[in-house]
Amino acid sequence: MVKALQLVNGIPTSVEVSSGAPGDISATNFSLSNNQTASNVTGLLFSSSTSRMALIKIHYELDATADKSASFELVAHYDSTDSTWKLFGDFSSDQSDLGVSFDITAGGQVIYDTDNIAGFVSATIRFEAKTLEDV
Repeated sequence: MVKALQLVNGIPTSVEVSSGAPGDISATNFSLSNNQTASNVTGLLFSSSTSRMALIKIHYELDATADKSASFELVAHYDSTDSTWKLFGDFSSDQSDLGVSFDITAGGQVIYDTDNIAGFVSATIRFEAKTLEDV
């Protein structure tokens, strides 16, 4: 817990603010490579010992012959019935048009595939994740 000041009836009062769950991931930049299959997104790894679900926010920027950008959310869910992680998406843009797709390994590592993109210069994602602990 973190101490913070909040005004209550005009009087500064000390309150405790949650500093987040142990599995949270702060905003991180990551460069994607062209024409990849099942490559790790370094820093985007979840442990079933600290969390059972994560909301992942991603912003994607592609510099290529046809520049693209998109923002979307993914949900990683640990399925205790078969001890694997599963990934679900909510995309603000048609993901198939972006030249990148994401998945997650049974062990909680987020991975990506990229197409062989014409005129590829760079592709970057900025991601962060908020996790829920086991109940």
